[in-house]
Amino acid sequence: MVNRNQQHFHRPRNGLPDREVYHTHRCAATGCREEIRRGLLMCGRHWGLVPRDIQREVLASFKDLTGGGNKHRYVVAVSQAIRAVDSVTTSGRYQDPE
Repeated sequence: MVNRNQQHFHRPRNGLPDREVYHTHRCAATGCREEIRRGLLMCGRHWGLVPRDIQREVLASFKDLTGGGNKHRYVVAVSQAIRAVDSVTTSGRYQDPE
């Protein structure tokens, strides 16, 4: 059984991890270069900066969208999450741990 906390990469001939095998993408937070797995909007560091009510709306609207629901609701929720992170990271109240 594979431990979900370990990252196992398929190594193609060039020796680099193959992004396509794991369907990763970049965190949606402005300027973040963190690669995250498919199904996540943001890396854990930035997701933790999103207020809980907006987190709940992103998750609910995503679930609704995957069931054939309203795309506009999801887009609005994602925009709110990104703006919330931007407001914290550009206000000087947040120190990036990197």
